[in-house]
Amino acid sequence: MGCLILFINTSLRTEDTLSIYREKDTVEKAFSHMKPPMEPFFYRSENGTRAKLFLTVRRYIMIAIIAAKCGISYNQALKTKSGIRKVVHPNGSHFPVEYTKEEREMMEKLRSVCSVKMGLSKV
Repeated sequence: MGCLILFINTSLRTEDTLSIYREKDTVEKAFSHMKPPMEPFFYRSENGTRAKLFLTVRRYIMIAIIAAKCGISYNQALKTKSGIRKVVHPNGSHFPVEYTKEEREMMEKLRSVCSVKMGLSKV
């Protein structure tokens, strides 16, 4: 096991300093989840770059919310979400493809949460 020495220039308590240090892992994991969809991107304008970053952060937040609402890990939500597909026919009708058990469970949990939050009856 290694040893870590932290030097700080504030008057924080030891417990607070350690808590802040340990929370950095959460932030680092969030950025590591955002990295794959961000590579590579080449935009010719600052607005293009800002748009890509905004969409990437929005994607991370949405998946984190889904994970929290369903009581599963971020990685589980990401894996399950990636399998959900919908077929759109030329006439505009939408049909989901066959869902796995995990996908159905996640969709049902989200439907329940959304129904309760919006005051709707469960469909």
